[in-house]
This record gives sequence, C-alpha cells and structure tokens, in this order.
Amino acid sequence: MRKTILAISSLVMMIVILASCNSDDNLQSAATPTPLPPTTANASPSPANNNDTTGTGQNTTSGDQQNTQAGEAQPEQTRSNFISYQGLYDNTLTGHLPVRRNRVSIGDNHTLIIDDYGTVWGMGSDSRGQLATIDRSVHMERDYEPYPVEILHNVALVRASGRSSFAVTNGGALWVISHTFPALLPPENAGGRVQFRYTTYPTRIMDNVVDIQIGGSHILILTSNGDVWAGGSNASGQIEAPATPGNTRAVEFRMVMENVVYIAAGPMSSLAITESGDIYAWGGVLGHGVSASGEPVPRMRLDGLGDLTRVSFQEHPVIAAVRADGAAVTVHNTEIVAATEDVLTFEPIVWQWDDFSLLKYIVTLGGINHRNTFMLFDDGRLQGSGSNTYGLVNPNEGVGRRYRIDSPQTIMENVAYFATGQSHAVAIDFNGQVWVWGANNYGQLGLGHTSDLEGFSMLSLNS
Repeated sequence: MRKTILAISSLVMMIVILASCNSDDNLQSAATPTPLPPTTANASPSPANNNDTTGTGQNTTSGDQQNTQAGEAQPEQTRSNFISYQGLYDNTLTGHLPVRRNRVSIGDNHTLIIDDYGTVWGMGSDSRGQLATIDRSVHMERDYEPYPVEILHNVALVRASGRSSFAVTNGGALWVISHTFPALLPPENAGGRVQFRYTTYPTRIMDNVVDIQIGGSHILILTSNGDVWAGGSNASGQIEAPATPGNTRAVEFRMVMENVVYIAAGPMSSLAITESGDIYAWGGVLGHGVSASGEPVPRMRLDGLGDLTRVSFQEHPVIAAVRADGAAVTVHNTEIVAATEDVLTFEPIVWQWDDFSLLKYIVTLGGINHRNTFMLFDDGRLQGSGSNTYGLVNPNEGVGRRYRIDSPQTIMENVAYFATGQSHAVAIDFNGQVWVWGANNYGQLGLGHTSDLEGFSMLSLNS
C-alpha cells in the first residue's frame, strides 16, 4: 500500500463539548505527540426465547487508496460506505504500553462494533457524522443508518459517546470519526478571527495512543509512554488547566500526568492509576473540584480502594470499580473516612461472591427515571439490575414498561464484550457473534428498521 508522508510541526489543540453517559472495555515525559493529516490508507450466549438464527460473515470491501495534499484528505466513499486511507497499518507505538482492546461502544443513539477482522462497523444516528457515511455538504435524505456500515480497518479500540466516535488502530493511531467539540482539530485563522474546524470524515489526529476516555465534556488520552493528555471543559478542574476568569474551557490540549497505566473519565472527573499502583483523581470527584477562587483543587490520591483494574465513573455511586482479586468496589461520598490536602481515604463497599466468581467489568448508569448496574464475569455471565424501561435487564419484556429489577439477574452467558447506553445494549459472545437488544428508534441495533426490539437478536455485520 502506497503511503504519503507529510511533516507537520503544529501541536494538537483540543476542546471537548459533549454530553455523555456511556459504558462501555496501558517516565520521563515523551516528546509531544504530533497531529498527522489523514492519509489514504464469533459459544453462543443463552438469551431466553430467542429464535433468531441469523449468521455472520465478513465483508472485505476496502475501497481504493487516495492521494493526499498538504493538510487535506481525499476520502472516497465506496458502495460499502467504507472510507479507505493509507496509514491505517502504521505502527507508531514507541513506549511499553499496548493498545487496550475494546470491541463495542455506544453513544446516545449510535453503536460502534469491531468485528473479528479489525473492521469498525457503525449503525444508528449519523446526524453529526458519527458513522462517516455521508458528506455533510450534500443534502441527505436521512440522518441515520439502520444497517451496519464499514468505517475503518485494523482497529483495536472504539469509543462512542454522545454524538462522537473515536477509534485507535492496532498500531496506536488515534482517529476521530466524528466529534461535537469545537477545538479537537487545530483552529484556523480566518481574517484575524479564529475558527474551529470540524471533520466530516475519519481524521488521524495523534500517534502513539493506547487508550482514550470520554467524560461529560472532556477527554483523556493515554500514550504508550504512560503520558496522559487532557482537553475540554475545565469547569470542575477535570483537565487541571489554569483557570481563566469567566471561562472554564481550556482550548489548548495539554499533558497532565506521566507514568500512568490506566485512565478513566467521569461526567466531571478524571482518574489515573500509575505504574506503582497509586490512584489519583481530579475534577468534581466526590465533591472536590474547583475552589471558590476559581483555581482547580490539586489532584487527590485515593487510598483504601485496593488494586483496581477497571473503573467506571458516574453519579451514584461516584466510583464503581473492579479489584484485581475479582471483587467489585463501590464508593459514595459517605465512604470517605479521612481527608487531607491531597489524600482521600476510603472504606469502600466491597462485593464478593460465594461461588468465587471473578468480576471482569462493572458499569453503572444514572438518568431520569432509570438507573442500572451491569456486571460481566470472567466466565461470560452478564448480570444486570435496576430499571427495565428499555428492556436492558429483561429484554423479553420489551421497551416501555417502567419497573425495577432490584436483584441482579443473568441476562446472557458466554459474553466476551459488552456495552450499554441509556436505552440499548450490545454484546459479543466468545465466538464473535454479535447480539443486540433495547430501543432502536435510530436504527442503532443495525437490524434494518427503527422498531424497538422485544427480546434479543443476532446481528450480521455483512448486511
């Protein structure tokens, strides 16, 4: 594959303005990551009462390679809706951390899935280019895609949130598929007036990336060298930017920490776990954020939580995490037993199981009239509790019946990956088969229609 190499010396600048409530599962400071121009480049679960026998397949359409000019990409939209670029197979990793694997992620009304071959498929709302299927300069007949469409190849990790979509390739290149924040790309100066740029097609913006986490209005990025970069709103000090009177946004994307192996972002909070196992949080976590003077409160070390491997930030509880021994840990404000200027000490609630089950993943969701908790165990059992308004906990009840399920119940078995939004969910089983359930008003389940689903359905990604 012919590659075009363009040198760019400008630093990445970014700001995040998005609304997110999403699920969805690695020194000495490295050189500043350089933004790059975009270049051309399935044991089945056991859902009850499921009679769908749809199979899966592979679509190998990749599109033609495109030439590029300085600062501009020349994407081609093929009949399969896949946009092909050079550079998708570049290995940019320079540090010791590998790219994290996350094969499914959900935004407000769209879904991103990576198949067994590393191809990203998208479905659902495309109102802001979440699926990269249309040219925003051309009138569109509809702003959603009810069938899966190809987006990028050779991808290891996807993150969807609100109306934004991101992907990280196996080689560590971070691509923005769509975004709803005004300074993710470097601004342009038009007649002395700064104008922020948006993208309508996948754009490669940084190399050497192993993870990206999206908060309510900010972003965290982890590089393979262990550096953490942050951008977006600083209303609660979540990106640790110097305060500016009357302005809580930080335009300039900045490095905030090093020697980190794990990151997490909440609605107004940020968290990092260092190489030594220390846990740090900053922003609006547990009531700590920006001081009365407008200056961000210094980051706090969190003690008493144990050796955490995965963290979910929400409002209630503030922190839900998985410990290295397979236990679940939850933290509210009431679990703080000591506080100093830079350390919070907890006695968290710890959940362990009589059958010695090991927890792999936990996520909590909060919203008007519905709150949920989902837990995925290492043996593939997916359990859930809380509101069943959208049939997320008991899909056979369908969408629209408002009642709660207080005790955790098994939703599926043999699940390898899982993601949920406020109203729909996706799972990939140990064989790579994709299962969907819940609301489908924008075609986000990829079934070719926009009717809500009662029960589970298999999803074929080569439709």
